[in-house]
Amino acid sequence: MPQKKITEVVVGDILSEDVRASNGRFLFKKGTILTQKHILVLKTWGVSRVFVEENPKEEKKIEKKQGNEKQDRFIKCFPPNSTKLSPMKDLYFIATKLVPKHLKTINLPLDILKKTDTGKKVILPPRLKISPEKLVDSQKELCSLPSIYQKMMDVLNDPNASAANIGEVVSKDPSLTAKLLRIANSPHLGLISKVQTVSRAISILGIDHLKLLAKGVIIIEGFKKIPVEIMDMKQFWKHSIAVGLMASLLSSHRVGMVTEKFFVAGLLHDIGKLVMLVAMPGIYLNIMLCAKDEKVCLHEAEKRILGFDHGDIGAILSEKWYFPSSLTEMIKTHHDPEKSDMSEDAAILYISDILAQVSFYGFGGNIFIPYLSKDVVEISGIDPSCYDIVATTFFKQIKMLEKIFL
Repeated sequence: MPQKKITEVVVGDILSEDVRASNGRFLFKKGTILTQKHILVLKTWGVSRVFVEENPKEEKKIEKKQGNEKQDRFIKCFPPNSTKLSPMKDLYFIATKLVPKHLKTINLPLDILKKTDTGKKVILPPRLKISPEKLVDSQKELCSLPSIYQKMMDVLNDPNASAANIGEVVSKDPSLTAKLLRIANSPHLGLISKVQTVSRAISILGIDHLKLLAKGVIIIEGFKKIPVEIMDMKQFWKHSIAVGLMASLLSSHRVGMVTEKFFVAGLLHDIGKLVMLVAMPGIYLNIMLCAKDEKVCLHEAEKRILGFDHGDIGAILSEKWYFPSSLTEMIKTHHDPEKSDMSEDAAILYISDILAQVSFYGFGGNIFIPYLSKDVVEISGIDPSCYDIVATTFFKQIKMLEKIFL
């Protein structure tokens, strides 16, 4: 129940508690509908504050106004003059028809970035003379997984490891086991029967797919607690999980696609940003603000200043962790699928990243939604009419998946 100053009280407010004067004299009982005369009496007796009941109509007006303001702000995230023709039109539909239902739980990119924006003019350094390989080498401790996970990774990377070996190693970590089983049983993988053991998960998903999921979960766990000042890490991981789910759902619309691979690729697609954020926080903040000021996507600002982007860093890490070459290529080219050796897979990951941004679930540093061309849609082999189905399913499943990781 709200408490109002006597100067804020209006005719029609309903008292939610009895009111007494400062000397204890009873004035009005709970439930009294205040008139001008009541308010005058309260002022005469020196009452400074009263408790009143919430006004549902007023609350709805405020909520509607806030919702409209929020919706106006996220529509500005789209490239100008891009929403009248498909496929951007399909993305715009998701933003204007599906997202408003979830506005209370959504943090918009500009709102999040305001926390780190000092308001000072961004002064960009000249292009830095450093290669992505040297940048990764400079962060050996960051890029090496904790010892508790390294033994597991050694087994998972062993091509001769049996299902029994993997089951035994994974089962030694109850937290990892629980996460893997919850992921295996989550709706986006579409398993018919419930999976209760790691060995059963291996028999249903296959040893390679289970290894892929396990490695993805291990890396997320290893990186999750990295302290980064200029990025809201909870929002960062929410975005990564969102892209993983979108990629899994979207890839299911193509026959023969391995949804687990797309799920892990989505989880790790921005992992290169973490290396940049830790290695050069001041420069990376300038990169983020440059992207905002010049209304370009983050990877474009990265290339302008560094000569490479977070996809290049992520690919180096992916190779270091012995992920399949196809997944490494997806991570490397997820912003430029037309130049990828795995163009169909990279296109699906790129579209999934855009769908996650259109859904405004989490924040990976990008303020403006990348342009989706008809060429990329054609390469993906998935009709844009599927996007609203994928987004609708996404909002039904994302909270459960978020709880598994966060």
